Amino acid sequence: ELSTGSIIVFECPVVILASGGSGRLWPITFATKGKCGDGIRMAFEAGAELVDMEFFQIHPTGWKWPPAVIGRVISEGVRADGGILLNKNLERFMWKYDPERLELACRDYVSRCIYKEVKEGRGTEHGGVWLSVVHLPKSHIERRIAAVMETGLVAGVDIRTQAIEIFPEHHYQNGGVKIDKYARTTIEGLYAAGEVAGGVHGGNRLGTNSLSDLLVFGKIAGEDGAQYAKNIEPPKIDEHQVDEEIEIISRPLKNDAGVTPYALSKKLHDVMWEEMHIERSGSGLKRCLNVIAEVTENLPKVTLPEKTLVYNDAWVTAMEVRTRIVVGEIMARASLFRTESRSALFRSDYPQINRKEWDKNIMVKKENGKIKLETRPVVVTLWPVEQIDLPLFPVPGKEHVPGARVTCECEDY
Repeated sequence: ELSTGSIIVFECPVVILASGGSGRLWPITFATKGKCGDGIRMAFEAGAELVDMEFFQIHPTGWKWPPAVIGRVISEGVRADGGILLNKNLERFMWKYDPERLELACRDYVSRCIYKEVKEGRGTEHGGVWLSVVHLPKSHIERRIAAVMETGLVAGVDIRTQAIEIFPEHHYQNGGVKIDKYARTTIEGLYAAGEVAGGVHGGNRLGTNSLSDLLVFGKIAGEDGAQYAKNIEPPKIDEHQVDEEIEIISRPLKNDAGVTPYALSKKLHDVMWEEMHIERSGSGLKRCLNVIAEVTENLPKVTLPEKTLVYNDAWVTAMEVRTRIVVGEIMARASLFRTESRSALFRSDYPQINRKEWDKNIMVKKENGKIKLETRPVVVTLWPVEQIDLPLFPVPGKEHVPGARVTCECEDY
């Protein structure tokens, strides 16, 4: 409890995780402060299975400039209401990639198209592209896109007369703690709902589905968990586990000299931004894992300027680093394991979908103190996997055929 510095232990027969995702692994993100994956880390360390951890959704349109609004999300509604994407040459470039869906193609696909434009030198001054609604009637903008307009006005951009400089940013945790239709995890008495849960959205969540997800599975988890709690004896807390946790969270208060948590936090942010953003590669992911290992080694040496738990931002940062090294390593290892590009994962060394070998989920579990990865076939429900066609991803430096698709029969991966 930050207001008092008290350590509180809860004894309860059921735990429902509703702690959100891990967007704060990156320095620029739509995630609110504190969303660094604590629920995912705790479930993993308790032995729960995770799924689809390599897929973190990139939203196509985040403010790239001015500095006051960098990282703020711009709703799909802007494009749905007629907003268009332009490169620095004022070309509406989505015609080159998906002439049917244009700006309303899937989030991962639009993000990849923006990235290709910037990577090939057609980006704006600050490394983005333009999102423009200036061709729309001002009354329409004021009525339909008022929230984005007001954000722009605060930052000195009038979207009624000026285009918005945007770039894709991290938005939503597609994977997470594996749940079933009752929101149960693989640990008895542990439930998960919302962004912390995995297996609901696959590799790429559709717009607006996060709210329906958390409402539906939040209700299911509460009802099923309450029924479960009625039928079991209240558990007894293992005092040894409590002592271990207190030792971990108190260690930074005891160190008189060492590294600051802010230095470790910046090191993690830098490598995640450089190697785990839109484009990933085998060499980059291995570098990311090396940096994470270095930060892990230095975490026990963290020291704080103030030796208190009361509203101590440095201590909070140290605890967030503790979580970020675990979740970051899991993401990097899962991304390295999947040797293809799919949905929210783009690997430059495996730039296309490999339907023949990778129509699978990657499962993650802690085993003998280490991260264990294994694959399981995708569960087929209403739509047979072999009937699904997917877009060929645009790859920087390679010519792209507008509207090209890939199916199971496609040989050119």
